[in-house]
Amino acid sequence: MKRAVIAFLFILAIACTEEQRAEPTPAQELAQQLREQAESDTSSVPESVAAEPVTPAPAPAPETTPPPSQTPEPVTLPEPTAAELLVQETIVGEETDELPLPQSPLQELLNTFGSKVSSYQFTYNNSKYFVRGPLIKIILSKPVLVRGHTWPNGTTKKYFYYDTVYVDRAEETATAYCEGHTERVNADCRANGLYDFAYPASYAQYNIVLPQDWLLSLQNKQPQSVEADKYYIKGRKTVRLIFPGELRTEAHFDSQVGLPLRIDQYNETRLYFRQDFDLLASNTLRDVDVIHRSPEDIPSSEIFYRQNLANSPSSTY
Repeated sequence: MKRAVIAFLFILAIACTEEQRAEPTPAQELAQQLREQAESDTSSVPESVAAEPVTPAPAPAPETTPPPSQTPEPVTLPEPTAAELLVQETIVGEETDELPLPQSPLQELLNTFGSKVSSYQFTYNNSKYFVRGPLIKIILSKPVLVRGHTWPNGTTKKYFYYDTVYVDRAEETATAYCEGHTERVNADCRANGLYDFAYPASYAQYNIVLPQDWLLSLQNKQPQSVEADKYYIKGRKTVRLIFPGELRTEAHFDSQVGLPLRIDQYNETRLYFRQDFDLLASNTLRDVDVIHRSPEDIPSSEIFYRQNLANSPSSTY
């Protein structure tokens, strides 16, 4: 009997357990649903594709506004002064300007003559030349005799001597006078009253090629060679420039005055022409030294000066 009761109770307990399993509680149902949903999400990912980890996007940085007291104020720069602007322009100019090209030897000689020489004198073929601007005074090495000349005022001279010629390049005239630069000629001029008779001489004859003419005629030519401090002309140091051409020209310049002392021209190797400007000197003449003056117009204080000008060798530069 006792065993039968125990067996009945055991069967009853099993039945209650089955009943409990058959009717889950709401909490069990919710847990079961969550479990099934998780299994469903996992099974939906293909096995051949590995799930990549998701990196969360960085959160935007919070905007910060500086306190009102720390907001930078606009800075107003002072305007540059005139001196500062000048310095800036000078610096920019020095950086951007091109360096000046070196001057050619002829340009240097031209600049020297133009800036340093107001007058000059020299001896050519024993006659003395005095040059100031367009005016040239020539004291001839020998007086010239003119026979039977009649002047516009009707005066006729059987014999007329002249020893001085005044050339005006602006007017293209040459006028000769008997000034008596030697004792014998002076006596003839005085004895025959010839001092102030103006004789119309030949402009073409007395308007010779001057040193300045050679300088200007060569200024646009390119020298074949330039040699400085190597050649001397009658004791004076020169710069020799050689210019090619049908006649090769060799010019020896005095660099102190910018004028030539000698011009040589060669036909191949033969000397074809030579012009020497001896005793070249500069800046010794006044305006009155290149115009004719009557004896009474010359102050006694200048007589010695005039005689020295005519009879003594010219001084060098």
